[in-house]
Amino acid sequence: MIGVLDYGMGNLRSVCSAVYEIGQDWMLSKNGEDFGDLSHLIIPGVGHFATAMHQLQKRDLEGSIRAFAASGRPVLGVCLGMQILASHGAEGGGQAGLGLISGKVEPLPKT
Repeated sequence: MIGVLDYGMGNLRSVCSAVYEIGQDWMLSKNGEDFGDLSHLIIPGVGHFATAMHQLQKRDLEGSIRAFAASGRPVLGVCLGMQILASHGAEGGGQAGLGLISGKVEPLPKT
């Protein structure tokens, strides 16, 4: 079962439709208690790095996501969901991320 994380920041319909189209079972996951039976976790997202991290903190999801990844099960971030997997995001003055990928998400330079 593939979990699609619903933390209030996502393009859920698009991600769920994509998982359905490849013939996989999926469920919306709103809390870490849902993670037990999942084989994979997808973290979608649209918006601002700091807001996304605040939503994860508010829902007490940071530790659950890190534990899921530490168990060796795959985690996929889509759009903003990929950015928050990093150690830090520069958007809005800077914010710590989940730290699953070492590095800092920075804006592209203006040319």
